[in-house]
Amino acid sequence: MFRDRQIWLAIVVYFVHQITIYTVIFFLPGIIGTYAALSPFQVGLLTAVPWVAAAIGAATFPRLATSPRRCRTLLFFGLLTMAAGLLLASLANSFVGLIGFSLTALMLFVVQSIIFVFPSSRLSGNALAAGLAFVTTCGLFGGFVGPSVMGLIEQTTGSTRNGLWIIAALLAVAALVSTRLRQGQEQH
Repeated sequence: MFRDRQIWLAIVVYFVHQITIYTVIFFLPGIIGTYAALSPFQVGLLTAVPWVAAAIGAATFPRLATSPRRCRTLLFFGLLTMAAGLLLASLANSFVGLIGFSLTALMLFVVQSIIFVFPSSRLSGNALAAGLAFVTTCGLFGGFVGPSVMGLIEQTTGSTRNGLWIIAALLAVAALVSTRLRQGQEQH
């Protein structure tokens, strides 16, 4: 398991995914709060919009992942869509920024559901349980790293824009890494 390059590639993709999801969870209300003079109730309502998009994406797109090639394609474009959404959110006004966050959220759970197809197809029995636990544990560390780094960047620069750019760049790298993922004994 530890010598399987595919497991490490899945960890990289999942780590970046977790950086993204936890950063969006923690910083979205604060970013939306800067759009205008909004009440906490209004911020809460607007914060819900991207999560509606996430529910739509989770209910719609994963069913398209019917073959190894389609899984890779959906994973690749899902990660790029998330990156584009964060770039849009960082560069735009309130309405377009909310669309950007919604694009990112649209693919959050799509990507998450597909990542685990790759290690699951390569392992079995106890190795499967250990492998999935290892991928999950390493990846979830991104849930700590993302908000911590984003908070540090915001504290240092006074803006979340640079942090969103960095995460978008990491998502683009993860998209490239995802093209190397293979299922089962599938060859490159």
